[in-house]
Amino acid sequence: MPSIERGGVASFYVNGAYYEVGAEIDVKPGGIIRTPMVKSDGVAGFTTKWEAPEVTLEALDGPQVSVATIKSIAGTPTVQLNLNNGKSWFLYGAFQIDDVTAKIGDGKITGVKLSGTRCVENVAHL
Repeated sequence: MPSIERGGVASFYVNGAYYEVGAEIDVKPGGIIRTPMVKSDGVAGFTTKWEAPEVTLEALDGPQVSVATIKSIAGTPTVQLNLNNGKSWFLYGAFQIDDVTAKIGDGKITGVKLSGTRCVENVAHL
């Protein structure tokens, strides 16, 4: 069986504009979340609720990167993550939901946390 690259490098785009990112990116696709209902002698069933999708990442700072632009992402952009294993994620109607911080000494922008209206996984077809 050939070796498969599982993680690591990814590219990040907002409305087609490329941002360099660190390797730590978390994607919560959202959708229906089920919670078990426990009774005294076992599980009685479950409840459901909707959870919003979220993408959390660490961007790399650079001369072309605007922290103000990242903070102003608000409701219309499409965010695209391309992974080195061939998979992609798309977050539609994206908006920034956390406090962005420029870490000058590290050259990183932290607190990039986006939510949106829908998150879609595009699985690689080899």
